[in-house]
Amino acid sequence: MVAYQLISASLGVLNPTDTGTFALGLMDELHVSQLPVVNDKEYLGLISDTDIYTLNILEEPVHSQKFLLDFVYVKENQHIYEVMKIFSSSHLSLLPVVDDKNQYLGCIALANLVQQFAEITANSRITIAKIPDIVAGIKRLVIKIYCIQQTASVY
Repeated sequence: MVAYQLISASLGVLNPTDTGTFALGLMDELHVSQLPVVNDKEYLGLISDTDIYTLNILEEPVHSQKFLLDFVYVKENQHIYEVMKIFSSSHLSLLPVVDDKNQYLGCIALANLVQQFAEITANSRITIAKIPDIVAGIKRLVIKIYCIQQTASVY
């Protein structure tokens, strides 16, 4: 599974001209601590609620502090394990996904990533649990084939 397949459909973005107050309201509504800032399709970075309060930019556009935006993202084809590693090291609640031209494709919510990983892990356990049954079935087939060959060689 790759990053593009993990994108959460319901996460919003901020325009560079949106104010800090608007950003905080959207973060509260979506239950996230960061939001991506996107100009048309170009990904500009992430801004957090802490950044907005610390710099007191409630009534200013979020892009007025360009140096402030964290430029954390994953490429669309990065594996789920790499996505997990970046989430772990960056302590984010969401992670933007971009293409090779830095065009914003969407975000992965941490909760969605955990759910997807749980499903993958559960499916792996089921598959691993079935291995002894598969091996036993193969063994039975081999024995049948051997018995048929032995019977045929007697005649």
